[in-house]
Amino acid sequence: MTADPAQPGVAYVVWDQEHHGSGGGIIRQRAYFSKTTDGSRTWSAPKAIAGLGAGQRTINNLILVGPNHHALYDFYSCDCGGRWVLNLVKSTDGGASWSAPHRVARLDSIQVQDPATGASIRTADVLPSIANDPVSGALYVAFQTPRFNGGRYDEIGMVISSDGGATWTHPRRVNTLSGHAAFTPSLAVSRTGVVGLTYYDFRHAAGAATGNLPTDLWLRTSTDHGQAFGPDRHVSGPFDMETAPLAIGGRFIGDYEGLTVAGSTFVPFFVATNCSSGSCHGNRTDVYAAPLRSVFVGRGSRSKRAVEARGRAGADRRASARRGRARRPA
Repeated sequence: MTADPAQPGVAYVVWDQEHHGSGGGIIRQRAYFSKTTDGSRTWSAPKAIAGLGAGQRTINNLILVGPNHHALYDFYSCDCGGRWVLNLVKSTDGGASWSAPHRVARLDSIQVQDPATGASIRTADVLPSIANDPVSGALYVAFQTPRFNGGRYDEIGMVISSDGGATWTHPRRVNTLSGHAAFTPSLAVSRTGVVGLTYYDFRHAAGAATGNLPTDLWLRTSTDHGQAFGPDRHVSGPFDMETAPLAIGGRFIGDYEGLTVAGSTFVPFFVATNCSSGSCHGNRTDVYAAPLRSVFVGRGSRSKRAVEARGRAGADRRASARRGRARRPA
């Protein structure tokens, strides 16, 4: 769901809905759209806008409002003919009509694994993150891909459009090269055009004891509209991914994470396990918000050391805090 920043009381929502055949199997999974113009008291009738072909499945529908002429963009991952791609459809009349699907990127993520044991880790493999510049309207997409290392492990790729989604840059790596998997990216863009990216990786896994998978969350920022990113800033970790709940697809801390901008602060919303090693009993994970006030979202950045200190303080606090509560590192 996204509120229209220029029209009070107007908001838009997109979602996917399964359609089953007579035998009970899924025959298609369409994307639907609805809007409110009265502050959510009433909503328009749902309209199917994507995934209309037989056998097509859409997930991870995400809607953005462009600052120029109030264009609407629905980005969605599509299982189209047995191959995952990221598509978008666009509306320039408030959602009354939508364009044909436009391909943004091929989604070729492979299974993320514990580098020591080969155990599967479930991540945001076909769930890209999207953001737009609230002033220029530039569109940014970050996604998992192994294409930068010969197909050995996932990293974070990014593509950018400056013409309303008509054309896109070639994918390029935006995580720090560590020789280990990077996954589950989240994007946000400030009003001054600074691009923020968070992601997890296993860079501290080398030399860890078997059965322990140190995992960290990092923030990178770009002050040149995504052309280059500064050094990593440590947000959280290391925590042990091997103590996460076991789900279909492997150990799993969740794949819908977030990053936003509040005034002059990037604010990651993320999940981490509660144990640095050993087994967790009962509540295995918690959701955190970590306002990084030392990250300047104008043209530059402040102390990396202060950010890392805040991350360490948050990790210490998580280790000692009472389980079961949502917490905010100071």
